[in-house]
Amino acid sequence: EFITGNFFKKIPKNIDIYIMKSVLHDWEDEKALDILRTVYSAMRSESILLVVEIVIDEKNIRQFGKLLDVAMLVLSGGKERTELEYSALFNEAGLKISQIIPTASPFSIIEVKRKV
Repeated sequence: EFITGNFFKKIPKNIDIYIMKSVLHDWEDEKALDILRTVYSAMRSESILLVVEIVIDEKNIRQFGKLLDVAMLVLSGGKERTELEYSALFNEAGLKISQIIPTASPFSIIEVKRKV
């Protein structure tokens, strides 16, 4: 069952899996934290949040996400983030990364759970 909500205000509670694709990169850190705190408040201890985003490599290599990072900054004030930046963002919202699953595309699936 798919259920919609407003991630700045309130989303359905007690869902097994929450999925966000290309959401957090639209927002600067404070707004992204607002979104994550809304999700956190709705999650059960066993709930999973799947965040589908580009995870920027910290190495100085050519990467599509780095070009998109500049576009996001100009267009929306958002940004692409590294694994460390995502980890810090989730941590501040009471969440933790349990794994990052690369895909054949530029996107990765970041599996996130509530901190115990």
